[in-house]
Amino acid sequence: MAEIIKMMPDKLLLNANQVAGVFGDKRSMFYQKVHEIKEQIKAGRYNRYALVEEKGIKVNFYVYYDYSVHRKQLADKNAAKYTPEFSPAEIADLFPIVERTIVIPENALM
Repeated sequence: MAEIIKMMPDKLLLNANQVAGVFGDKRSMFYQKVHEIKEQIKAGRYNRYALVEEKGIKVNFYVYYDYSVHRKQLADKNAAKYTPEFSPAEIADLFPIVERTIVIPENALM
């Protein structure tokens, strides 16, 4: 039995409209969070690939989710010290962005 894993990168980067559909954030909130995520990139929480600014702004799903969960804590200088590290692997366990296809050879079905 073989397993084929297809990456779905088009599902990983979200624009303002997609964020509205997934997170319910309006465009103004999306752009506010993008501005704040840029600050977190400068601070070292996220890497430079968290945002893509080509033909509009797109943000990594895992980054947007993490930032949305920890936004208040990260805004507080003292509380930010105790914010859990960004872990895309943990978020991926909750929201897998890959499609798995199991291929079973015909002779295994007999």
